[in-house]
Amino acid sequence: MLLFIAPLPAGVAAHQRNGRAVYRFRPPRWGPLPSQRGPVVLPTPLPRAPPHVSRRHDLLVCAATPPPPPRPRSIVVIGGGAAGYLAAIEAAEAVAATTGDAATMGTTPATTSPPIRVTILEATPTPLAKVAASGGGRCNVTHDHTLPLAAVAASYPRGRPALRGPLTAFGPAEAVAWFAARGVALKTEADGRMFPVTDSSTTVVDALAAAAAAAGVFVRRRSRVTGLAVVRRGADGNDRGDSHDSGDDNGDGGPSLAISVAPAGTGGGSSRGGGGGDGTILADAVILATGSARPPQQWVAELGHAVVPPVPSLFTFATAGEPRLAGLAGLSVARVRIGLRLPSPATEAATAAGGGAAAPSTAVTGAVVTAATPVEGAPAKRRRRRGGVGGGGGGGGGGGGGGGRVRADAVEPQEGPLLITHWGISGPAVLRLSAFGARSLAAADYKATAVVCWLPDLSPAEVTAALMTAKRRLAGRAVTSVSPFPAIPRRLWRALAAEAVGGRGTPTRPTAHDTLRWADVPKTSMARLATALTACDVPISGKGVYKDEFVTAGGVDWRGVDRHMASRHVRGLYFAGEVLDVDGVTGGFNFQAAWTTGWLAGRAAARAVMATVAATAAEDAAGELAMATTAGAAPPPTVRRPEAATPTAVGTAEPPVGG
Repeated sequence: MLLFIAPLPAGVAAHQRNGRAVYRFRPPRWGPLPSQRGPVVLPTPLPRAPPHVSRRHDLLVCAATPPPPPRPRSIVVIGGGAAGYLAAIEAAEAVAATTGDAATMGTTPATTSPPIRVTILEATPTPLAKVAASGGGRCNVTHDHTLPLAAVAASYPRGRPALRGPLTAFGPAEAVAWFAARGVALKTEADGRMFPVTDSSTTVVDALAAAAAAAGVFVRRRSRVTGLAVVRRGADGNDRGDSHDSGDDNGDGGPSLAISVAPAGTGGGSSRGGGGGDGTILADAVILATGSARPPQQWVAELGHAVVPPVPSLFTFATAGEPRLAGLAGLSVARVRIGLRLPSPATEAATAAGGGAAAPSTAVTGAVVTAATPVEGAPAKRRRRRGGVGGGGGGGGGGGGGGGRVRADAVEPQEGPLLITHWGISGPAVLRLSAFGARSLAAADYKATAVVCWLPDLSPAEVTAALMTAKRRLAGRAVTSVSPFPAIPRRLWRALAAEAVGGRGTPTRPTAHDTLRWADVPKTSMARLATALTACDVPISGKGVYKDEFVTAGGVDWRGVDRHMASRHVRGLYFAGEVLDVDGVTGGFNFQAAWTTGWLAGRAAARAVMATVAATAAEDAAGELAMATTAGAAPPPTVRRPEAATPTAVGTAEPPVGG
């Protein structure tokens, strides 16, 4: 290959040393040339073709053969779930909107070279599998879009402060409109949950898959990612093998991300032209949407991110055959308030393990939550609650009617329906409590006490007064057969009353105490009954499974992520979905977090990569223009290099010409 010194553009310094001309130039991002130490021979006439610049040796040179063209820029989404798909769709659509040619985004990969390619890497053969299985096959897409955003944010035990801003950009209302624009109409049910009008998750899966295909997103199935590292892009746009920590960024193409992919399994493949494959994939931007999987958390930890250890969230409580609940499986109560009482060591362990976003742990019985009571999960302002979740005093039932205050490290009690099952208790109220108390319960090895108020609209004093009234008015009736509280199901009342007055029977096999008349109930038994109604202790022996949800608490700490879901530690890295330390209660909030973070991450990644492409193109155009304007100028003096000359090292200071 012949190398030539090109005519000097403005600003290029010319120096002379030992009769040889040496030209100093800090080039734009053009391709490298083979190693050429020291000055070079200058034949004449000089070529007029635009030069390719060797940054490596600070020489402005022309090559007879140009370097290979730079590879297409790329955005890679790791994870083919809800957040990953929406992020990829938004990134591809943003690129297409800017370039004005969506067809080049992968519809004919064999014949086109898209400026930015968007690819999803999915480890399994079936993307969006969790979306298809969610909501019992119906897919709870989001929550009531008319709900104030403050109330939406309050439904996230972790990630609430970080989500407040993003939800204003893409909240439930925007999600409803996004899906409607892609043919998915949603309906709102009585509890605020929003489902497709078809009542089928297939509608949502098909819409996401169709939108990705229309935007030109490549989907590579059976592509299991095994690692993520940072490399440095060379001046030609191709990536060098040096690591992120080796050397500085002297105006070259900047860092890229290297994704290690395991060998594909039999039958792998992809839609839109990408195969399963193996090896290393280089990307200008990576959106991590891997859910709660542990390996990706290790990758980002090695890149400088703090990771909050994941623990299960949204689960039911096992009660190990609690006698008061025996024979009540299938019974539901329309509305209860339920809190937690945990062993004191769990408080310390949960606080230590939680990182910046972990939930504190204990709740105490005898609680009346007021606006002045700082409680985990509670809004800043809250009305005084009338009913307690426990009480002080009383015998045998874990406290009586009075009610103290919840400590500042308490888990906020939750309200809603409760279902008694064969193994324990479930229902929306239990699931919400498990979410807000996820870390506390994990630290206690899921051994705790649920404190249930079966009459949340009444205070302990009001319950006691109602019982005393019943003692007078129903004096001759059996306590277990007549309830003064219509809200409590008959079978539940019988079990609670029988236990309070000393009976040990069951609803089907009563004892003599179960026929005790109201007039004969002693004060101690009345106190136990009041406690059973307002602060019923239900021992928790473990956690069950809520099959409609796959949610964990924990993930990438928000302090290392900006408001666009971009990493504060690694340029080009973005996060979406449950990989972050965010989780919501049941009701569509976890999908909403996936849509919100995916929407932001996809758009931000596209903007960043398009800005890099535009800046590189502008620099190239400016450099070529400068060369074109100087191509006809008289060449500098041409001197053949002596054989014994000492090569000039790059960066060595040279005396000025004529010095």
